[in-house]
Amino acid sequence: MKHKIKTIFRRLYIRIKRLIDRTEYGNRKLDDTQRKAISICYKTISNSKSELLMSKLSDKRYIKLNDYFLIIAYQNIQIINHIYCYNISIDSKHFLKLLDAFDSKLENERLKMEAEVLGNVKHSLDIILENISAQ
Repeated sequence: MKHKIKTIFRRLYIRIKRLIDRTEYGNRKLDDTQRKAISICYKTISNSKSELLMSKLSDKRYIKLNDYFLIIAYQNIQIINHIYCYNISIDSKHFLKLLDAFDSKLENERLKMEAEVLGNVKHSLDIILENISAQ
């Protein structure tokens, strides 16, 4: 009997929670504009010519590709060109996936740059060692 009562309360709790917080539990459909904006973000993130930048203070992510400039902020995407500016709101589920894609790409770029810098340092130390040994 206790188990049935607990189960009923759990189910009731989950239903109430879903009603209160639709963005977390609901399967909201994206409209066409949101779908296109998210697709643009993923394509610019994966492009090798795009420049990625992240601000820790404002928690914004910036992407620059040719004349396009994208700003990803809390559940909002701004697509800016010299002619137009779009502000598109997205839900938290898609926003978090977009942040994960951006952060993983930025981390990969950081690791490549770090390996390149450390590779140059090791080579430079070998040259310094040879110069000191020659003296």
